[in-house]
Amino acid sequence: LFLAWLRLGAHALRNSTLSPRQREIVILRAAGLSQGHYPCSQHVTIARASGLSAADIGAVFQGPQDVHWGSSQLTQDKRILFAVDELIAGGAMNDATWSDLTQTLNLHQCMDLVAATGFYRLAAWMLNACRTPLQDDGIEVDLRQCIPAAHPAHDAYQGETRIRPISPDEWPRDLLAETARWPRFKNRPEIRSAGVYSTFANHPALFSAIGGLMAHNLDGSSLSAEARELVIVRACAMARGGYPYRQHVRIGREAGLSEAVLNAASQLAPQGLTGEAQLIIGLVDSLFETNDIDDNLWAIARSNLSSPQFMD
Repeated sequence: LFLAWLRLGAHALRNSTLSPRQREIVILRAAGLSQGHYPCSQHVTIARASGLSAADIGAVFQGPQDVHWGSSQLTQDKRILFAVDELIAGGAMNDATWSDLTQTLNLHQCMDLVAATGFYRLAAWMLNACRTPLQDDGIEVDLRQCIPAAHPAHDAYQGETRIRPISPDEWPRDLLAETARWPRFKNRPEIRSAGVYSTFANHPALFSAIGGLMAHNLDGSSLSAEARELVIVRACAMARGGYPYRQHVRIGREAGLSEAVLNAASQLAPQGLTGEAQLIIGLVDSLFETNDIDDNLWAIARSNLSSPQFMD
C-alpha cells in the first residue's frame, strides 16, 4: 500500500499538469473539506511557496462563495473550488461546472484535478483514522471554517460522455508495454477495453501512477475477498459511483457476498447486518460521514482487524 500510495502521491504533487497554484487550491480545499489536519498543516506552507497569499489561503478554506473570489482575475480559482466542492459533496460535477472548468483547463488538467481531490481526501481519511501526529514544521489550521457549499445531488450518468474512452488499439505504445507487465492484464489483456482503463488511457501518466493503487486494492489487499468487495460496494454507493458499483456488485457475488448483504450495502440505512459485515459498513460510513473513525469504533475494529487490514 505504501509503495502504491507514493506513486500516486508523487503524481498528484510533483507531476500534475495543474499549475502549482491550481494544484494547491485543489489540495487545500479537498483536504480541508475532509478535515485533514495533517495534509492542510503541510500544504499551507507549500501553498505560500506556490504563490498563494494568506488571503487566498483563508478564502480557499471558506470556499467558492467567499467574497475574495469576486475579482475577475480569480475566476479560474473559483471554478476550481466549485469543482472540488461538487466532487466531495456528490462524487461528480454538474454540466455547468464541467463546462466552466474546461474553458480554462485542458483534458489532462481536469483529470489531475479529480485525481488530486480523491487522493487528498484519502490522505485526510488515512491520517485521521490512524491519528498520525502533526509534524512540528506544519502550520495548524482551524478547519471548522471549512464548510462545504450546498450542492444538489445529480445523476452522473445523465448527459453525454465528456472524455471519450480510448480503445487499446489507440493507446500509446509505452502505455501498452507497461500495462502488459501488470498482473491484472498479464493473463487477461482483453480487460484493458473496460471503460475505467480506456478512460484513464487519455492521461497515460496518471494511469501509470494510479495503476499501482488500483492493483493493490483489487489484488494486494490484506482483506478477504468478501470484505474487500463489501468495502468497495459500500464506498461506491456512498460516493454515487455508478460505474464501479455495478462492476463490483458482480465481483462481490463471485467473492461470496450474499444478495442480502449486497442489497443492504446499497441502502441509505443498512439493516440486518451482523459481525464483520456490520463492522465494515460502519467503518466506511464513518469515513464518509465524519472523515474519521471514533475511538469506540476503532476499538472494535482493532479487535477484529490487523493494522494492514484496517488501513486497506
